[in-house]
Amino acid sequence: MKVRTAVLLLAFLWCGCAGDKANKKAEPAAPAAEPSKQTAGQLPQLARATVKGGEELLLDGATVRVLMVTYINQPCPKDVQCVHSGVIRSVRFQVQNADGQDEAVVEAGGEKVVRTVMLRVQDVTEGPSAMVEVQRAVMPKALPLKG
Repeated sequence: MKVRTAVLLLAFLWCGCAGDKANKKAEPAAPAAEPSKQTAGQLPQLARATVKGGEELLLDGATVRVLMVTYINQPCPKDVQCVHSGVIRSVRFQVQNADGQDEAVVEAGGEKVVRTVMLRVQDVTEGPSAMVEVQRAVMPKALPLKG
């Protein structure tokens, strides 16, 4: 009896409670666009754009790639008790500068600093596409120690 209950619970969690009505979309990365011919002195400190997966934003001293935009809407059907339901809206970024590269996922309405670049995701909509803002983060200088 316990094994049957465990198998049913795992099957329920694996399939999700919304069944066929789930709206799942993820835009994978497309081939990278050719880099701009701008020189470092001409690149902006701030960029705002509506993006999909595979796009690239160039900042002074950093390249920000949008690896994937995810929009998943999985509501809980009427008269069903769900373990998990809701909307997932996020953007997966890759930030590269002279020191290396890192990846980060930022949810809609959130922000994160990666390799001295502030990543903001203002909104993610069906399609999926995202309104993002990226800018060079101003890092405070350390105060001298008094001793």
